Amino acid sequence: MMIDRPAPQPSDEHILKFVDHLKEVMSRITQRPLQGSTETRNSLPGFEFHDRIDPATFHRMGNILYEKKNPSMGDISQALGVPLSTATRMANWWVDNAFAERLADPDDRRVVRLTLTDSGRHLLENIEDTMIRNVQRVLSCLTPEEETILITLSGKVAANLKEPDD
Repeated sequence: MMIDRPAPQPSDEHILKFVDHLKEVMSRITQRPLQGSTETRNSLPGFEFHDRIDPATFHRMGNILYEKKNPSMGDISQALGVPLSTATRMANWWVDNAFAERLADPDDRRVVRLTLTDSGRHLLENIEDTMIRNVQRVLSCLTPEEETILITLSGKVAANLKEPDD
């Protein structure tokens, strides 16, 4: 007869250590993404983040604008998991800084859509390049086998995060 035992759970110490590692890795990967390349710095004289828009949210919103064709404010709000008013404030910031522009929806005048400007697209490409270089630097201490293990395990964690909470 087989006894059904719960899977062993990580100790609080392991969880805290994991969180510390994540914070350190993320700070290295996302550190000053807008100050990473000379080209990016030169395209943004005097650029600073607004107090309500942190680099991670800036990047997430940029990815939404980059990947989706002319998303509506509702699409952006839903994708970021923020209220419509917050998405609108963020959109204002993007538009005010010439990284995006508003478009009228041809089917519904009440709907506002956003699209990246060329400078917004260029900025996001530079940020992505900087983040890739940072990840390469962070992972340089690993052997190819260790990299494979890390990618596999982080993929499992990411897949688990996509599952709905019970």
